Amino acid sequence: MLDRPQLLLSSISGPFYTKETLGASTYTPPEDGLYLPGVNDGTVTSLIMTAAALGAAGVRLYQFDTAQNQAGRKSAPLGSVFQSGASPEGDPIAQEIWQAMSSATVALTGVLQPYVLGAALSSPAMGRNVVTAARTSAGGTLLMVINDNDWDRTLFVDLTPYSNGSPITRYLINYDGTQSSVLAATSGELIHLNGGETVAYLFGPTSGSNSRMQSRTDRSSREVR
Repeated sequence: MLDRPQLLLSSISGPFYTKETLGASTYTPPEDGLYLPGVNDGTVTSLIMTAAALGAAGVRLYQFDTAQNQAGRKSAPLGSVFQSGASPEGDPIAQEIWQAMSSATVALTGVLQPYVLGAALSSPAMGRNVVTAARTSAGGTLLMVINDNDWDRTLFVDLTPYSNGSPITRYLINYDGTQSSVLAATSGELIHLNGGETVAYLFGPTSGSNSRMQSRTDRSSREVR
């Protein structure tokens, strides 16, 4: 129903496996038999950011891993087949997926929200599995570039169509949080994006929520090249 708000179904599921470890509540190699590894953290963040870039109203995430599910897997007999999900505690894989989900949602509901909901502009084509989006609103203009590959990409981003001569706020959004910086007015830059990473450029008036956004999510000190 293309005249209705759209949702993107996105996976936050971990390993799909046969239990062969007595008393274990999570996938335990090498004893357990692995069918599918599940998503990695970069994939989770990039899919949520991609949904926003494509204009989706939201995402439906499958699946959350409850304490009840974990207890059931622990007591289940050998030979049972399971797939774990995302959780803020317990299995390290589930926690990494949870953190990746949190990183994307905090970015989108923080400083980017008023821009993501703006009017769509033309955005550049930047190659296979690189999704771009541009929006404009009373507060300024947003350009997002999302590396939906699971490997690194070095890309030249042309900022000329969106720049108004004022400083540009740049956000790097990955599974571990968001790093912000301010660029002098420029026509473009060469940027290195890790697998699943997003760069978002804000042009125009500085949002009053920038400092709040950075204090909540800035956990990365990686230098941008």
